Amino acid sequence: FALREAEEREGIYNDLKREVRQFDHMGHGPIDIALWDWQGRQLGCSVSALLGGYRKRLPAYASTYHGDRNGGLDSPQAFVAFAQQCYEKGYRAFKIHGWNEGDAREEAKNVRIAAMT
Repeated sequence: FALREAEEREGIYNDLKREVRQFDHMGHGPIDIALWDWQGRQLGCSVSALLGGYRKRLPAYASTYHGDRNGGLDSPQAFVAFAQQCYEKGYRAFKIHGWNEGDAREEAKNVRIAAMT
């Protein structure tokens, strides 16, 4: 990897992923960022400039913890109430983490009910 040029950032990263795929995948992000930084330094610009500039505002979404049958998000109505609170705070997207029992029909019902309100 050391003898390659900064412009080969994508190829270097892909080769690295192939070389370490049998190991844990943690740690790829910082290496990817370092490769972007290296290319930016070679070109005399920031990483944000390489990626097309910067934004003054970023879209965000609200997210639940996993559903809690013990009085937290314990019903479709509880998910709806939480989604409405988030909407009132300005969030226009909402991610639902359901219960962990694995009943797909019940989880889909939660999403449908929340989406309709």
